[in-house]
Amino acid sequence: MSIESIPFIERAGLSIEPGHYYANAFSRNATPPLADRFASTRLWVETAESELKQDTGEEASTVFLIDDYTCNFKPQRIIPQIRDAAEQSGLRIDYLAREAACVPLAGFILGQLDITDNFTKELGITRQFQGTLEGAGRWDTWDGRLQFGGDLYYKHAKNEWACAHLASVWQLLRLGVLRHPDFDKPFLLDGELPPWKKWDEVPGLIQLNPDAAPFQARETFSILPKAYIGVENLVKKIIANLALPNEASLPVDQRIHHLFLSKL
Repeated sequence: MSIESIPFIERAGLSIEPGHYYANAFSRNATPPLADRFASTRLWVETAESELKQDTGEEASTVFLIDDYTCNFKPQRIIPQIRDAAEQSGLRIDYLAREAACVPLAGFILGQLDITDNFTKELGITRQFQGTLEGAGRWDTWDGRLQFGGDLYYKHAKNEWACAHLASVWQLLRLGVLRHPDFDKPFLLDGELPPWKKWDEVPGLIQLNPDAAPFQARETFSILPKAYIGVENLVKKIIANLALPNEASLPVDQRIHHLFLSKL
C-alpha cells in the first residue's frame, strides 16, 4: 500500500456513492425495500453525472459500499440482491465495495496523522486513553490511543477502528490518494457469480459494469442519510490533518462532497 500523488492516477471526474445503509437494510423484510432506497437517490446521481459531463466533459463512476465491518453476508444472496434492486430502481451501480476491506489500511492512515493538541481538542479526542468509554450505547476507540467523545460511533468486538477512521480510508481510496492492489484492480463480475461460499472470499472491490469509468476519481460525492453528518465532518478534519500530497488547485479534503437527505 502507498500514498501516491493524485495527478498521475487514471481517474473518473467524480466518484458517486448512492447511499450507505446498515446491514438490516438488506433483510428481505426491510422497510423501505432496497430498490426503493436506490430509487430515492437515482435523480441526484443522474443530475451529478449530467452536470459533470456538461461542465468538464468527464465521466462519473458509481460505487456502493456494503457495510460488512460488523457482520458477514451470504455472497450468493446479497450480491444478486443489490444488483436486482439497482436494476429495478433504474440506478446504475458500477462498483461494489466491502467496508471490511478498508480495515487493513486503517493503521497505515493512522501513521500519517499529524496528532497535535489542537487536532485532538478540535475533534474531542482524549490522548493515551486506557480502556473504552461508552457513549449513548455505542462504542469507539481509535487504535487504543485516541478516544472519540460523543454518541456518533461504535466499536466492534474484534476491531478498534472508528466509523470516521474507516470512512477516511474509504474517501482516500475513492480519490486514488491511498493505493492498494485490491482497489487498483477490481474484480470484474460480468455474468454469473463465482462459487463464493464465505463472505471473506469476496474481493474488496467488484466491478459490475465492464464499461465503467475508473473507480478512482478526481472528486467524490456521497449521498447519505443525515445521521452521518457528524461522522463525515470528522472525516474531512481527519484528512485535512494527514500528510498527503495535494494538487495545486484544491487540497484533498476539499475534493470530498456530500448530500445529506432526511429520508434515505
